[in-house]
Amino acid sequence: GSYTTGNVYEIKKAVPDASDYSVGLSDWTYKDSGRHKPVVKKGTEAITNKTDYTIAYTYKPEGADDDAYSALQPEKAGKYIVRATITPANEESVSVTSGFEVKKRTVRAKGVTFEVPYGGAFTITSQDYDIIEGTDTSVNADTLKSWITGSPACDYGNGDVGTYPVTIGTLAVTGDHKDSVDFDYTEGSV
Repeated sequence: GSYTTGNVYEIKKAVPDASDYSVGLSDWTYKDSGRHKPVVKKGTEAITNKTDYTIAYTYKPEGADDDAYSALQPEKAGKYIVRATITPANEESVSVTSGFEVKKRTVRAKGVTFEVPYGGAFTITSQDYDIIEGTDTSVNADTLKSWITGSPACDYGNGDVGTYPVTIGTLAVTGDHKDSVDFDYTEGSV
């Protein structure tokens, strides 16, 4: 008998050129509201939402080894790298990276000012200061104040009539926010 043999062909996926792609992620300030979404471009065209591409994002601190990449977008202040792994339809994957920064939020506070019209003892509490600014308005003053622990202090001597400086005392940024917030306190008087 006779038989025929067929040829075996291997079809390989095309390998895209990484230099055709870029990823970018704008900087933001710690705890800003809104989503922070990377933008991937092929040349000058944004392809982030195109259906013929699959894109996965991972993040790591700047300077960390590649095994530090995680799918979780960072929240704390610092410098980071975003990596976009792009898989065009019927092609191999390619990865591109870009740096971005989560900037520290500056929280400014001021001791409240009021006069002591008569002598005597009084107590300084954590309510005796006001948040006057928090980089922008995306986080309200009550939330900013909840990031601060401790109490301001006042050395009012014998409690004589007058005004006294209210100092920072033991006010400090709480643990979770400590590395992402710069706290600036201005003395007031009571």
